Amino acid sequence: MLIGRDAGGVSVRTYVQLFQQIIAALEVVDRLHFPGRMHRLDWAVQSTTSEDDTLVAHLAPRSVSSRRPINSVDMTAAALVNGVAVLEHTPEIPRYFDERVIDRVRMVGDRLGQHGVRSIGVSNQDRHASIDDDVRRNAREAITEASSAYSSLVGRLDVISNRRDRLRVGLLTDQSRAVICEVDRLDRRLVLDHFDKRVVVAGLLRRNALGQPVKLEAESIEVLPPQEPRASAYELLGLMADDPRSTEQVMDDVRGRRAG
Repeated sequence: MLIGRDAGGVSVRTYVQLFQQIIAALEVVDRLHFPGRMHRLDWAVQSTTSEDDTLVAHLAPRSVSSRRPINSVDMTAAALVNGVAVLEHTPEIPRYFDERVIDRVRMVGDRLGQHGVRSIGVSNQDRHASIDDDVRRNAREAITEASSAYSSLVGRLDVISNRRDRLRVGLLTDQSRAVICEVDRLDRRLVLDHFDKRVVVAGLLRRNALGQPVKLEAESIEVLPPQEPRASAYELLGLMADDPRSTEQVMDDVRGRRAG
């Protein structure tokens, strides 16, 4: 994270709050990028430097479990930077973002011009993105309702929060974006039983100006049957080394129509 400062320096309280918002965004992006049971990251400040009038903080996990994909940390960081870069130009919900992440990014941008903060940016080895006024505006528009209609979405349920007896869940769609589901009308035990399962949720769906789903007021939920595994390229082409079948016979078997 890069924070441009004025001559008086950045307020300590604001400095800490910026870290909190970025870390919270990284945690959600990581969960959307790698859903399900996964060892989660404990982000830490690895180093800080000052370059002219810019404070530079290098964030990295304190440790990484051997059960995580070896490049998963870089992928999570890149998803956050790439998402902010998208918001520099368009009011769109980026991949691996949801309303929570966008709101965190907006709140970071709201600190511009306050308590010594002149600029804010995030970067990785490949890219830099500034959290500026354009990002703030696009972030706000990206999660603003522009239309609503009764509809349904398919995805996998994941928990968001369970506070004050109100349960809010996220539906991770096939497009790697999460849609917040308000499930007050559904039986709590039914919702909990459907966590981490592929489901179809129906209700009043609210979309942004680009037509992206933002929030769904759920009225029904149903578990979908397991997806059948896809045939491999070798099976489709009939090229298995020890398989005497012709391509046509392989295709018939794949389609469930065995030739007589």
